[in-house]
Amino acid sequence: PEAPQEPILSGDKKEDENQESEFPPPIIRETDDDNSKRTEMETSDESNILRMLKMKRNESRKLNNVEVQEEEKRSKLPSNWEARKRRLEWELNDQKAREEAEKQGKTTIS
Repeated sequence: PEAPQEPILSGDKKEDENQESEFPPPIIRETDDDNSKRTEMETSDESNILRMLKMKRNESRKLNNVEVQEEEKRSKLPSNWEARKRRLEWELNDQKAREEAEKQGKTTIS
């Protein structure tokens, strides 16, 4: 009355054993009436946690992208850009100081 089983080839058996050892066994939770609400809450909490983690990851990705773009802009500027910028700021401040001195009647040394 028993049906004959197909012979298992030695190569197939090893592949099946390797595949089973790669993955852990599935976790099955039995739920009762009282515990069913608890498992639903746990899954909603888990989904909230995952959603928050995804949001944080996306925010970090956006901030990193902005920083990369700023760094790229700085790398495209000439090597003496910072020195030029400081000199222009100094010249503007010096010119303003001279104009204020002239308004107050003080003489400037050229």
